[in-house]
This record gives sequence, structure tokens and C-alpha cells, in this order.
Amino acid sequence: MSDRNIGTFLKDKTSELIVPAIMFIIGLIAFFSPGRVLNIVGYIVGSLLLLGAFILGVSGYQKQRMGSLIVGVICGVIAILFLVNPGGRILFLLKILGFIIIVNSIMGILEIRASKSGLSGSWIRYAIFEIVSAAVGAFLFFVTEDTTGTIISVLGVLLIISGITNAISAYKAYKYGRPVNDGNVVWEE
Repeated sequence: MSDRNIGTFLKDKTSELIVPAIMFIIGLIAFFSPGRVLNIVGYIVGSLLLLGAFILGVSGYQKQRMGSLIVGVICGVIAILFLVNPGGRILFLLKILGFIIIVNSIMGILEIRASKSGLSGSWIRYAIFEIVSAAVGAFLFFVTEDTTGTIISVLGVLLIISGITNAISAYKAYKYGRPVNDGNVVWEE
């Protein structure tokens, strides 16, 4: 047990640090450059939409389905818009998502109000859930680019902390754990 130190951990279990290192690096990038993260997400969404547009377009053309071809062209146009201005399009998607959540919450509140007697006294829990959902939707709907940057920076700090704690947990599992069942680790107490 005494030969399990940080040196042997780094030599034997370096693969255990891959995910914490990735979390730490992404957290640093998000903290120091939130606009870049927003653009990267926009580029990823745009690229995936472009790939989907290509697949739908080719599929629609080969099978002579006009609907698939039209959806492919629409996805292609949206993908090009994302690739031209990725950050702005992500904000637009957040506003659409916020609007959808608000409408869904209002519909839920109206449904609770209409059937309050049938919910056997637990309707308050459902109403609170719908009100919180509406608040989240309103936040997403009214979010600005500066607010988005702040949120991404906070998420970056959380990723940094999570990466560090995951690395520490991996080391503690190596040092104090006992391998069982094909390499799974249990704590020795």
C-alpha cells in the first residue's frame, strides 16, 4: 500500500487524468474567453446542421422525396447563418428556447388551475415547478451577450473546480482504493 504515491500514480494511471485535464482546460478557456466558447459552440452547431443538410439533401435527391430535399436546403441555409455569425445565432436560439419554456410553463399553470381539485392537494408542488420553469425561460429569453459571457465564465470556474476535484478523487481512489471486479476500485476503510 505504501508504494502508491503521486509518482506511481502519474506513471501507472495517467489515463485517469485525461477527463479532469480536459475539464480544466475547457474551464480555463471558458473563464478567460467566453466569447470564443460561444463562437465555438456556434461553429459546432453550424457544422452539424450543414452535415445534416447534406445528408437530408442527398437522401431526398436519391429517393426523390421533395420534403427531405426542402428540409435539407433549409438546414443548409440555417447552417450557413450559424457559420457566418455563430455567437449571435446561439443567442437567438436561447431566446427561442426561453420563449418555448415560457409558453410551456403558462400552459402548465393553466392546466393546474383547471384541474386543481384533481391533483389531490399536491398541486402547489406542480405550480412551483411551473413558476420556476417560467422564470428560467424568462431568463433565457431576456439574456444579453454580456450576461451570456458571465454565465460562460461562471461555468468555466465550475469546470476548473470539477477538473481539480476529479483529479484528486482519482488519486485518492488509486492510493486508498482496492481493485475488485475487473479493475473497479472500492475504498478501503
